[in-house]
Amino acid sequence: MLQRFFFLLKYYFFFVIIFVLQKPLFMWFHNGKFGAGLTAGDWFLVMKNGLPLDFSMSGYICVLPFLFIVASVWVSPLIIKKIINIYTCIILLIVTIIFSVDLDLYAFWNFRLDSTPLAFLKTPEEASASFDPALIFRQIVIMIAYFTVLFFICKKFISNTINKFCEIKWGYSFVLIFLSACLFLPIRGGVSDAVMNVGWVYFSDNMFLNHAAINPFWNFLASLSKNEISDKHYRFFSEEEAGNIFDSLYKSDTNSEICYVLNNVSEKQKPNVILVVLESFSANVIGSLGGESDVTPNLNRLSKEGVLFSNFYAASFRTDRGVSAIMSAYPSQPQSCIMKYPAKTENLPNIGKTLKRADYDLGFYYGGDENFTNMRSYLINGGFRRIVSSTVLEFPRLAFQKRNFR
Repeated sequence: MLQRFFFLLKYYFFFVIIFVLQKPLFMWFHNGKFGAGLTAGDWFLVMKNGLPLDFSMSGYICVLPFLFIVASVWVSPLIIKKIINIYTCIILLIVTIIFSVDLDLYAFWNFRLDSTPLAFLKTPEEASASFDPALIFRQIVIMIAYFTVLFFICKKFISNTINKFCEIKWGYSFVLIFLSACLFLPIRGGVSDAVMNVGWVYFSDNMFLNHAAINPFWNFLASLSKNEISDKHYRFFSEEEAGNIFDSLYKSDTNSEICYVLNNVSEKQKPNVILVVLESFSANVIGSLGGESDVTPNLNRLSKEGVLFSNFYAASFRTDRGVSAIMSAYPSQPQSCIMKYPAKTENLPNIGKTLKRADYDLGFYYGGDENFTNMRSYLINGGFRRIVSSTVLEFPRLAFQKRNFR
């Protein structure tokens, strides 16, 4: 039984170590273009903060081998060894291909590998026209060398452990099944409301460090699931008619005067800006908006002292879509949310970015889990340097980094 337990342990952490070591290799490869001024602390923080996705991806990979080991209670270990070797060979091949392709594409795209390259398979002739033969040859050499080293290590130090398996009672299979079920924890990221997503690994103002912390295998598989979204079921107008309606909503009168909300505030005396977002809060209970008069007395008072927007409606029924609509003025989408795409939110306008350019110290306080639907990456991309949520996690001050937040 112990031999089987140690095999499962070694097999799981074999892939964890592979993914962890990929990060300094990735940073070293791109050091000349993106890594100027990085410290040893930066390299360590990338590996440390990238662990959640590494644990999760390793868990996905280990599901079948763990179940094969359960079957070894009744099936000959030699047969199980052959099956696991074939499976491992396939997985290592995929890992090396993804890593080698991602290693080179990042220099051109500035985001980690996702399902985007698959779109070019529809037009192979056009895609091949931009290929550099020397570059492709180099990446193939890297892939072959990388695969050979990984497979040799796995076969010598891990797969051969199966040869030491001895016959055990079938009752131990329940223990092995339990150990297999425990993979649920790293795969999902624990038992909290927030499931594993790319935003878990974001930790820095330097986007290169955040990108380096991402597990490309996990990111690629996650993006494949998002490709199933289609807009065909939501076409109620022609392109021209929809465009006219959209344009009418954004018409602006360039001759109108700017409305100044604050009085007697100089540039040296910047006011505190506090934006309070209430979720699932209805206008029916706000007296100043025609609702119940005695439910929100303080809001009713503030509406008379400040500026009241009476024609303001919720953008969606979900937190992630509402926050991105308020902070980035991004319209909600039927089946997805822009917050789930860190590579896109990095380029979105954001209230936080505007305030940060004005030298404001930003903080975001959230009553839920900051890792919910990539919210953490959205906030960091939006310029927020301090995040406090129900998980009692705060955006690290990054004492190892000797650079100023800008």
